Amino acid sequence: MKFSQNGLWCAAILLSLVSLSAQAATDSEIDRLLKKLPPPEKLVQRNEHVVRVADPALNDPLVKQIDAATNAKQWKRAFELSRQLAARHPSSAAANYYAGYCAAEAKLYPEATASYRRAIAIQPQLVLGHFSLALIEWKQGHRGEALQHLRQVTKLEPKAAAGWAILSMASEIVGNRQESVTAARRLVVVAPREPAAWVRLSVAERNIGNGKAATEALNRAVQVAGGAKASAPKKSTTSKKAASKKKG
Repeated sequence: MKFSQNGLWCAAILLSLVSLSAQAATDSEIDRLLKKLPPPEKLVQRNEHVVRVADPALNDPLVKQIDAATNAKQWKRAFELSRQLAARHPSSAAANYYAGYCAAEAKLYPEATASYRRAIAIQPQLVLGHFSLALIEWKQGHRGEALQHLRQVTKLEPKAAAGWAILSMASEIVGNRQESVTAARRLVVVAPREPAAWVRLSVAERNIGNGKAATEALNRAVQVAGGAKASAPKKSTTSKKAASKKKG
């Protein structure tokens, strides 16, 4: 578990977490998208939205033991060690986040929930803490709590497409179609060149009876997809023609 001093910006991390769904939302789709979280060592940055570089827990000798356990996929041992780390550094968001991460990998969901909650209590703007907690709450069937943390993600990182995409799908699943379409409308503003974003909006608009808006969004998806294909570099046929002439 080597903590890099040059972590990624949180918005970039969130954007890389998911490929936008072009279909109606399902539980399995939400679970697939939410669980694509980077390990804690990817989160170090001089930014309150990710783990603090100066967090004292990062220099604790226990970190090497946790690293060995995670590399060996010994998640229960990793959780026990990370829990010791959090006990040594109770005011460390990093230690508590890592305890949550290891507990989640070990499928110890109540323990993961408690650890993630402590992490965001210490560092309320820890975006990946809210994102991770949304996953765990969703897995436990706590849909309202999961949505609450997804909303917080979109507030903290409004330009990250992943937050709006998952919020739209999750809201659709719980029957909150108005929130789903609102999130989808924000999604296409953030990611206007993503055909799947427009398809997501089309589905959300259709769900609230906006047939015309749904058709317009679907047409836009086709246009965007066509534009992407048109702008893609074409393979040159010059070399092929030259090769055929030589053969002739």
